[in-house]
Amino acid sequence: MGIHSVAAQVPRVVIVDDDDLVRSSVARVVRAWAETQGVPLNVGTYANAADALVAFTRGEEAGCVLVISDLNMPDARYQSAMDGIMLFRGIRAYAPDATLVLSSGSDLTGSERAKLEGVRALFMPKPFATAQLRTLLEQNVRPAPKQALGIIVADDDDDNREAVSLFVEDFLERMGPELKDAVQVLQASNGRELVRLFATYKVALVVTDNDMPVMSGLEAVIQIRKTDPETPVSIMTGYPEAVADGMLRYDYAVFGKPVASERLGAWLREKLQPRLSPVP
Repeated sequence: MGIHSVAAQVPRVVIVDDDDLVRSSVARVVRAWAETQGVPLNVGTYANAADALVAFTRGEEAGCVLVISDLNMPDARYQSAMDGIMLFRGIRAYAPDATLVLSSGSDLTGSERAKLEGVRALFMPKPFATAQLRTLLEQNVRPAPKQALGIIVADDDDDNREAVSLFVEDFLERMGPELKDAVQVLQASNGRELVRLFATYKVALVVTDNDMPVMSGLEAVIQIRKTDPETPVSIMTGYPEAVADGMLRYDYAVFGKPVASERLGAWLREKLQPRLSPVP
């Protein structure tokens, strides 16, 4: 069983608007929603339709599930700028299943509405309500189907992460040869990667460092516990007292570094046997 990091294929939301404030505000709401829901999500933003269309033609927005575009977007590079409806016509071949949402501060003309129907797009007037955006996201951004069973090892130190991963892999092989192909040992170098892997895989167990960049191990556990109160989690740290207060509330074990292999092995055996036997 190979040890490997997994960069899960995640959905993308594209925002196209020449107004910097609108573009950044919508992107902020989208990212905050994804963080709250624990849903892996990438966001692409463009100030004009031409740049957005080029990105689609180059495959840079593969996996796009939702496009929110302004109607009128001036572009000083061209005498006749591409509007949102023209953009939708152009990207349909590259995102045939994406939900397209046109936005404008004024109502559409009859001709514009007919064109919008022709590209199977929706209309949402400005200014946006946060609740509207969240509803759009809930309807269109769904987590990918969970893949094979995994055990996540998270640590920003490459050597530590590799050592713990090898220990877990060897432990699995000792538990039974059938686990070799049934369970993947997944690696994350920070808490955010850990949360994304957790959202993608059926996770049997998590072993994580605490002090990591981007998002700490404890912060990742708090995110995970919003949707999963049961998966066994252990936090490894050189400062056990820093994470001791949350042990009961968020239900995790704490191992002081350096972690004794006998203690980690006993915890793995206790937590894994009821979850992996029998292996489907």
